[in-house]
Amino acid sequence: MQPDGALSAPYLVQVNVYNPAADSYDLPTTLDQFRNRTAAVAVPIAILSLQIFGLILFFVGLIANLLVDRQADSIAILRSRGASNSQIFGALFTQSISLGVIALVVGPLLAAIVVSFIALRMLGAVGQEALPFSIGPIAQSAVAAGWYALGTVLVVMIVMFFLLRRAAGMNVLLVRREAARATQRPLWQRLNLDVVAALLALIGYGVSLYLASISNLFDARTKALVAAPLTLVAPVFLLIGALLLFLRFFSALLRLGERLAVRGRGMISMLALAQMARSPRQAIRMTLLLALAIAFAIFTLVFASSQSQRISDIAAYESGADFSGDIPLAAQHLTVQGETAKYSTIPGVTSATAGYTGTGVTAGTSPTLPMQIRAIDARTFAHTAIWTPQYSSQSLTSLMAQLVARHGAAANGTVPVIIDAVTMSTLGLQVNDSFTLSVNNLPYSTLNCMVIAEVQHIPTINNSDTAGSSAQPGGVLLDYTTFATVYAQNILANRYGADPYLPINHAWLRTAGDTASLAHVRAALTTPDLRLDNLYDRQVLIATMHNDPLYLNLIIILVVGAATALLLTLVGDLIASWLSVRTRVTNFAVLRSLGATSGQVTRVLLWEQVIVYIAALLLGVVFGVVLSATAVPTLSFSSTPAGGVLGSISNDEFFAIQHIIPTQIIVPLSLGLAFIALVAVCVFALGTMVGVVVRPSMSQALRLNED
Repeated sequence: MQPDGALSAPYLVQVNVYNPAADSYDLPTTLDQFRNRTAAVAVPIAILSLQIFGLILFFVGLIANLLVDRQADSIAILRSRGASNSQIFGALFTQSISLGVIALVVGPLLAAIVVSFIALRMLGAVGQEALPFSIGPIAQSAVAAGWYALGTVLVVMIVMFFLLRRAAGMNVLLVRREAARATQRPLWQRLNLDVVAALLALIGYGVSLYLASISNLFDARTKALVAAPLTLVAPVFLLIGALLLFLRFFSALLRLGERLAVRGRGMISMLALAQMARSPRQAIRMTLLLALAIAFAIFTLVFASSQSQRISDIAAYESGADFSGDIPLAAQHLTVQGETAKYSTIPGVTSATAGYTGTGVTAGTSPTLPMQIRAIDARTFAHTAIWTPQYSSQSLTSLMAQLVARHGAAANGTVPVIIDAVTMSTLGLQVNDSFTLSVNNLPYSTLNCMVIAEVQHIPTINNSDTAGSSAQPGGVLLDYTTFATVYAQNILANRYGADPYLPINHAWLRTAGDTASLAHVRAALTTPDLRLDNLYDRQVLIATMHNDPLYLNLIIILVVGAATALLLTLVGDLIASWLSVRTRVTNFAVLRSLGATSGQVTRVLLWEQVIVYIAALLLGVVFGVVLSATAVPTLSFSSTPAGGVLGSISNDEFFAIQHIIPTQIIVPLSLGLAFIALVAVCVFALGTMVGVVVRPSMSQALRLNED
């Protein structure tokens, strides 16, 4: 840094990026590169963090409402014995403030401890040195997070203020009447928040569609900073609006079910639906809590699996094989078979291939397009390279067979080539069309090409039809032997006096996946005879991107948010269930005194809870799927490491990587385990409620109480 605070050339900033191969951090990168890696995801992460924070506050507000309702009977008794509204409100609000102060002190400390454990777990041995587990750093972190904690406590205090103000005005008669039959609609229904959320979602989708229609006017950076946040905001409002809209008609559905049950012969179902239709407040709360938590948990698990798969896809695309790199120029000219045989002898290598990679520019076309050239050995490339259906509908074996079959085209000086969709569209070419390339850094630069096939993408060539930059390189794939033959013919025919040998400057390796084989290959590629420059190690790229700070930040935010939401849902569900049953112990005792058995009373309760759980499960699954399908492709990103072979890519390439490979939405097996855990929690809650119902004797439940 300069004394006046301005950045000095070359604008270096210290960015620590974990390198798993060396168990260390790659340090230097330019400020512009660092901004490129953060700009595409900084705004979506901020929006997602705010959404999770708002969801947690909403859960806390619901639980606070449940806790106030739990004290409704006590408040009514105090009112009946002469306590004024101000006395009751003052006592309870003072209690809330005391608990808020305790939470304000303990919460940030607990958060700092949790963050320290997460950081140590994520960063490994190097993280233990960088983040020592001691009181000083934990206290500093707690103080830094104090403003967020203070904001949370203030929001909770405001919610408690209005809840206690309303509860303090309730007497015994109002409490009993409200418990028997709901007379007041929830606040969100009175304010029509479901309609507001639906309108905001529709507006957001309208703006997103408009931006999509004019997307050709924007570059990729603008899309990442504008379109992606809108795509994240709209589904959340749609989720909330649709959920609240369903709950608005939930009572009507319960009343319809009650009428149908009355016409039938099922007394148990009729009693359960009648009770829920008269007082649906607790059922709506439980459904809302469970549905939101399930939807958020599904989204978190699907996103984590999809992002992990995307990292593997991008690492395979950028490396092209398990290992790839530049072969240093040597005085000895080996054939492509000789170079291939040399690398095939490395222990752990199952297949190898070699060829020429270079750059060029189209000649005589409009526009003039920079080109990336990949001249490969068509006879061995298919056994070595990683090729997925996302790259083309044809298999790599079929494409290589076409290149070999057209080998005779070299007689007229034309090389058959395969080009990607971006190049085909930009140059307006069709299959069997011809064009000319001017190859850089070769004595004879003219290369006449004939298109024999089109693929969607050519691995290692970073271009995209949505990146919005005409300077993006096109991609061309051709056979090295055909190219070398044409190149030698042109050198000799034009009497350049240059070496007619087309250099072999790149190698691709397929290896076994075990640790020992990978270690052998990495060690061999550092020796003088087998050294590869600009080495792409697919497994190292995957591990590096998994340890990328932006990726870890997003995953931790989602996991912690989902875990917090599920924990609050568990607490809220247990409180709501206990409160619903506790206030109706007398009703259940009356049913037993009228001849109903304990089993029948239990089945009434089970009917009520099963309806709530099924409704919440269906809503949560539907909205979780919708949220995953709409938000996961937008939120998924490909943050390239600040150090290593991908550390110096251009701005256009960085943003092109975000669109090269479509995001695959992966449903993980852990989702099934999560549902099993949810069922276990529901069974535990049901067991607890059944115990509350059948444990008291009828004489104890029906005795004259103290109000």
